[in-house]
Amino acid sequence: MDTVKLKAPAKINLTLDVLDKRADDMHNIVSVMQTISLFDDVVIKKTILPGIRIFSNVEWLCDSNNLVYRLAEDILREYNLDCGLTIKLYKRIPIGAGLAGGSSDCATALKCLIKLFDLKLSMAKIHRICEKYGADVPYCFFGGTMLVKGIGNILKRLPHHPKAVVLLAKPNFIVSTKKIYEMFDQKTFSNLHTEKIISAIKNRNIKNIAENFSNSLEYVTANLCPQINQIKNFMLQNDAFGACMSGSGPTVFGYFGNFSIAKKTAVKIQNKFRYVTTFVAQTL
Repeated sequence: MDTVKLKAPAKINLTLDVLDKRADDMHNIVSVMQTISLFDDVVIKKTILPGIRIFSNVEWLCDSNNLVYRLAEDILREYNLDCGLTIKLYKRIPIGAGLAGGSSDCATALKCLIKLFDLKLSMAKIHRICEKYGADVPYCFFGGTMLVKGIGNILKRLPHHPKAVVLLAKPNFIVSTKKIYEMFDQKTFSNLHTEKIISAIKNRNIKNIAENFSNSLEYVTANLCPQINQIKNFMLQNDAFGACMSGSGPTVFGYFGNFSIAKKTAVKIQNKFRYVTTFVAQTL
């Protein structure tokens, strides 16, 4: 096998509780995360020529600072793999959106490399590799419906999420996750709805899941990007079961009863709000 191509799915945070700040300046969190059917494509090919060449439809990702490049470089070195690599990333997941696109690309690249070189890695080893490249990378490797704790390094598999139609609306506003966490005021912390969400997932009750979406970072990012609350309220006024910001934002997502309603609402959002990109997907 000389080439492996895999899809890298986006994630949404059904809940996100930010807890205490650690000595290393990272924050402990509790979050229910879910993968959705908005994908990047990751293609990795062995080459006779040494070195790594990376190509993407997003030009500024084509350098050695890319997480995928760094991962590939480290894997070639650690396992003494005597070849080069050509990597192609086709981006659909918007960048800086709270959807873990970069983390998912990195996790998917690791899956590609494991398959390409038939690497025999334990789950513990995979977990350690993922942690090196970012807080969301371990979750993105395993995916699905998960309760995520710590700094993203403690994962617990939850019952499979029932199929739900998801509308995403991403304002043309780039968020620095580091900045949002720095601005988070612990005094505003409130008890969020993680247990209610988990119960609703077990009961396969989509409306109840959506009614309990919650994100303790939402107020921070919404102060910088007022469109977040405007879009969220607009979704709720247009038949969304519930709506929330994902991650550190600024993407807003909502659950809808079917694709037709979600697509109609997407058109309305694009007509009402300037510089907003919409996607209609489903939970995986």
